[in-house]
Amino acid sequence: MFTIHSPPTSLSIMKNPQVTVRIWSRPEFSRSSSSDAPNWKPFRLSPFFILPISLLHVLCIIGIQLIAKKYTNDQAQITLVQANTTLSNPDSIFIFSESNLSSYLSWQYLPVSLLTLLLVLPWEGVDVSVRRLEPFRQLSSASGGDVDNALGLDYVGMLGYLVPLAAMRRGHWAVVVSSSVYILSATVLPVLVGGIWGVQWGSLTFSAGKTEGDRWAAVTMSGGIATAAQVCHGVAAGAGLVLAGMLWGRRTGVYRDPKGMGGIAGLISDIAGTESDTLRLVRQIPSFAHSDVVRHALRGITFGLRHVPVMHPDGRSGTAYQLVALNVDPARYVLPIVPGQRVFAQDRMDATGFWLTKRALLLTECIFWLGQAAITVAVYKVATFAGAGEGAKPTVAKMVFTLTITIGGMMWQSIQREVQVFEPWRRLARRERGPGLKRETVDSDTVGLGVLGSAVLGGLVGAWSAFSMVMVYVATIFLPPLLELAYSAGYITNSPFPTKEFGVMAGSTALGLAVTGVVVHLVIFLDMVFLIWSGRTRAFLPRRPTTLASHVVYLCRSERLLGSFRGMSMVSGTEMGYRLQKVERWCRFGWFQTFIGGVGWCFVGVEECSAGQGWWEFEFARRELVGVL
Repeated sequence: MFTIHSPPTSLSIMKNPQVTVRIWSRPEFSRSSSSDAPNWKPFRLSPFFILPISLLHVLCIIGIQLIAKKYTNDQAQITLVQANTTLSNPDSIFIFSESNLSSYLSWQYLPVSLLTLLLVLPWEGVDVSVRRLEPFRQLSSASGGDVDNALGLDYVGMLGYLVPLAAMRRGHWAVVVSSSVYILSATVLPVLVGGIWGVQWGSLTFSAGKTEGDRWAAVTMSGGIATAAQVCHGVAAGAGLVLAGMLWGRRTGVYRDPKGMGGIAGLISDIAGTESDTLRLVRQIPSFAHSDVVRHALRGITFGLRHVPVMHPDGRSGTAYQLVALNVDPARYVLPIVPGQRVFAQDRMDATGFWLTKRALLLTECIFWLGQAAITVAVYKVATFAGAGEGAKPTVAKMVFTLTITIGGMMWQSIQREVQVFEPWRRLARRERGPGLKRETVDSDTVGLGVLGSAVLGGLVGAWSAFSMVMVYVATIFLPPLLELAYSAGYITNSPFPTKEFGVMAGSTALGLAVTGVVVHLVIFLDMVFLIWSGRTRAFLPRRPTTLASHVVYLCRSERLLGSFRGMSMVSGTEMGYRLQKVERWCRFGWFQTFIGGVGWCFVGVEECSAGQGWWEFEFARRELVGVL
């Protein structure tokens, strides 16, 4: 522990939680007019993007129905083949030669591949955008938002399965719908779609022991699983329509994409010195404070994004769109921070978050490796001892196998997004000069791009983290069918017939499939190794920057940086980029010095740098900090 010399303060009125006191006359803030409404939306939140995805779900229902009808019509031919009746050149799409690799790959991989490309990836982009913009939506509402339902939200890095529950508790229904549809599309539907169709190899069942003539494989279809898949597609389509209506009828609360530190800086840069100076309030919180301390200090205060009158440096008056406190006077209100909360907690979990810890990475890999390996071995053994009877069919095991991949994939997605959130801060913590204000504080944030956007526009680390997630999708598509081959291999090993290989399990084809499966696993494993080796799990700041509150505490004392964003709260992203390109300065993250009453105080945060200005690297392991804010 160490001593903190608190800076001098003129605050004199302490909050009494037992008494309700009106300590100020609330100024009249303007929300917006219809002509200048803060309602920037990415295209993926437009009905023109969401409705076609919903239509694809409907087309999937129709497609399953048509295939089921075709399967019923071809049942006579399938029965003849399964009866081991001599049949030449069957014209059914459900019957193919055991050595026909293209037919096998089409039935086993095409359905889930189309599902992933046409439904899962688009819904992922919609979901991350809704999650990311929800805090701004709450702050711009008539009632504003507090630290529990806006400033302290971290939907982006939260495990996907927990988001609907957390959003439902807060009444954030758009997040509930978008995250639920994404979970349905990314977890439930791949499991069901992969289980609708199976391949029955003649060499293992109806043609076992056959020495002459063609050997056929027959595609089997589970009517119950097909019905469940259609129901899920219908639910997803309906939820998509509801979500499109919800997003169409409400404002996002921002004038442009609020990404990066620059997006937050623009919302607090003009408020300094005004009657509603929120920065006076937030500056009472130590810059290195624990996330729990920030949350405790701001609890009970309602904030909002409002249009406020401001005075520009050139003497002109104007209006800015800023984050203001709605129910307290920032100039007189004292946050309830006790001396014990003014110490550096040195909490590694708070500094990195759970998903950038080694235990989280190992847990994710265990689900991928151990879960799948255990299921594969179990199915192989069952086939060895039980034979190919109905009870030994690996359909259920294949679905469980797919489920382990999708669960691991959801965990990898949280890891990927946390890497993208932390990476801009990690770059600023280095000693070398940065590429410029716009790229450092705005363009470096790639979380909102989604997996596909990050792979193309996210830079090296953004592309790498997106590639890691793409490999998880590849595993979802490619690995489950190998389980059926493991089942078949287990059965044929114990077969009484002399032939110990069949169709696609013969020679180089089987080797190629097995090697590909191993490569997919190794790539995902190497992603984990790279994360640990590259230091992405190392704590380099005192508190994770995953909430608006954490951002504001880091930026509230950065006078030079906020000065560069002054007057940009209501401009478009293009206009802001044009202005920032003219700023020939750069930023760093670490310790900086500010002067209060002629006394120098140090704070940790992001600030502009220039030659000769003091900057010290923040060392997480160091505890002897005196005279800091």
